Amino acid sequence: MEETGRPAAGPGPLGWGHRMAGLAAALALLAILTAAPGVAPRGAAAGQAATVVAGVVDVWAGPAEGSGWVGQLTWGDRVDVYWGPEGDLYEINHDGYGLRGWVAGWAIRLDGATGTAGTGAGSSTGQAALAAGGRTGATAWVATDVLNIRGGAAESAAIWDRVVWGDAVTVIGAEVDGYVPIDYNGAQAWVWGGYLRFDATPGPAVGAATGPERWIDVDRSSGMVTLYEGGNQVYVAWGSMGFDQSNDGFYATANGSFRVYARNDDLTWTDWGRVYITDWVAFDPARSNGFHSFSRDQYGNVLGWGENPTYGCIALAPAASQRIYEFARLGTRVEVHW
Repeated sequence: MEETGRPAAGPGPLGWGHRMAGLAAALALLAILTAAPGVAPRGAAAGQAATVVAGVVDVWAGPAEGSGWVGQLTWGDRVDVYWGPEGDLYEINHDGYGLRGWVAGWAIRLDGATGTAGTGAGSSTGQAALAAGGRTGATAWVATDVLNIRGGAAESAAIWDRVVWGDAVTVIGAEVDGYVPIDYNGAQAWVWGGYLRFDATPGPAVGAATGPERWIDVDRSSGMVTLYEGGNQVYVAWGSMGFDQSNDGFYATANGSFRVYARNDDLTWTDWGRVYITDWVAFDPARSNGFHSFSRDQYGNVLGWGENPTYGCIALAPAASQRIYEFARLGTRVEVHW
């Protein structure tokens, strides 16, 4: 099954180099998650396990949405269910994230629960039409947080680009091994068909914030990173950026408009920097750039050279990197400029 939003490895604090916690388990789970989100589990027993079947879902402090945001879970995460439903929410715990709170019932599937598949390409009807070439020329919409565009119909094929929830693509042929050919700037590329919808444009991404857009501005001239809600600044911090001062060099904090495609707050070793980092928020897949903490040792202590220029990432003091990690969600827009 095609992965979305969670890279397995790469360059680290001078790139991205972390390994997502529990990635192998999450990818294995994706292979069985073919039913569309929207089937709410009922009658959870204490200690029962469940799987997140939404792209991104908010975790709340109490049994009501808006009761205090404590974090997020993403597609494929495994949780223990303590109680529910209370209203439409369930009390859950994720040991790996140290996260306990309440999530919407439609965003999780209890072990052993059943449900009907949706009408998009992820359903058997949709896949049959794709296999027969019946969708050729049709417009489809991305119905997951981040979806890889690949050069071939295989998970091992090179990633050319990424699209996010709600983006439109044009199908140009029949499905091959679960992958659908799409038009990519006049060339043929491939995406996983299970994350497309053909019936209608999907609504807001599961767990997406309502109200003003949350986005991040990166000013290379001043080194300042600013968090915005709409046009209002909500937080500003200084970050160490790439030593390459070109606009688009591989080791630059390159100019452009990007989207967050991965998050990981674990203390994680990176081979490139030969250090540990936390609060990884990836936004530039071409250069493997993202936000993260200053360099740390194996105990989490910040090292003395943490403020040095990077190979393109944006390194921040611990309080700032944590704030950005908590603010950013998969799909959050990042604007980098002079």
